Amino acid sequence: MKKIIFLIIFLMLPSQAIATQVVPILVYHSIEEFNGHGSKELFVTPQNFERQMRFLKEHGYTLLTFDRFREHDKVPKPIFITFDDGYKNNLNVFSIFKKLDSKNFQPAATIFVISDFIGRENRLSKSELKEMAKSGFFSIQSHTATHPKLTKAAGLEYELKNSKNKIAEITGKPVIALAYPYGNFNDRVVEETKKFYLYGLTTTPSLYKNRA
Repeated sequence: MKKIIFLIIFLMLPSQAIATQVVPILVYHSIEEFNGHGSKELFVTPQNFERQMRFLKEHGYTLLTFDRFREHDKVPKPIFITFDDGYKNNLNVFSIFKKLDSKNFQPAATIFVISDFIGRENRLSKSELKEMAKSGFFSIQSHTATHPKLTKAAGLEYELKNSKNKIAEITGKPVIALAYPYGNFNDRVVEETKKFYLYGLTTTPSLYKNRA
């Protein structure tokens, strides 16, 4: 692959009508009640998450995944919903999406999974990921193989290529997007990512960049 589109918390995209178009990306991790373990700020209760999704539904937003990235300028109020790490509690999202699915609102989200963590006690299993991908609600993408700081990793091929291949084998769907662990990247990481992915995401607020 010869180029990568580099994305952040929100996108600032060229528009023919005005100078820029803002496309938000809402980033989540765990969708359950905080139980005292982990970082509390990474938890959103299922009830709160459902309220947020109902807001998007009632206000005419279109939920996209990166498989449909090029539709962002063809649909009303485009927005991306993402989940990092592949926690088992993301099954709560599945239930909420089924509840909200309708003719006028098709829920969709991207789950960035850590491929070597698939099937651990608190992570989504292969069968769950396969079912979620098959549902049409979810695009399963890569958060690397072991979640290292890529700028400090000696070899990147295992983290990037092997995670991509493993996830694709499980879901039977293309893996085209990578979420950088900790939002951490540099020029070397971007160049390696270009070999395997079309999209690279970080959590550092700034403008959209097309790294051709």
